Amino acid sequence: MQRARLINDLYELSMNTKVEFDIDDGWIIVKNVYTPEGWEPDPIDLRLEIEEYPTHPPVVYVPDELRYEESRPHVMMPPSTQGEPDWCQLDIGLGTAIEWEPTHTVTDVVRLAMRTLRAQRPSTTSDDLSTDSIESTGATDQRTDPDPNEPSTDEPNQLAEDDETDPE
Repeated sequence: MQRARLINDLYELSMNTKVEFDIDDGWIIVKNVYTPEGWEPDPIDLRLEIEEYPTHPPVVYVPDELRYEESRPHVMMPPSTQGEPDWCQLDIGLGTAIEWEPTHTVTDVVRLAMRTLRAQRPSTTSDDLSTDSIESTGATDQRTDPDPNEPSTDEPNQLAEDDETDPE
């Protein structure tokens, strides 16, 4: 893991949302993320496993209780049998539908996770994870804690807010 790179990525992500992390143990929790319509509970936390980042993408986990219209969608892997039992892996298409590049950031992965939830299937038809494809997810980068010197709150963040622009 490239520690300096990860610290920069965590700083970028913390500009948009509340983040908890333990670099030595290899995880990040993105706090209070709004889920798209139809998903419960709302908001949720996202867990990213970062042990091999940035060479390999973070593995994204969502709460095992997360449901879309009261069903467990196919983008949610079976519940974890080891480690964290309250989390299950979210298939965001990395390695299948999307090619990972070490220049991509943790924020890119969070946006891709939110796009996956909006699509209810592994996201994107693109063969790459370019900045344009990430920015078109509809995620907005609004800071919930405008002053970095003030204590952050547990208010839900806006990373998952839908884009109001017409795609045509």
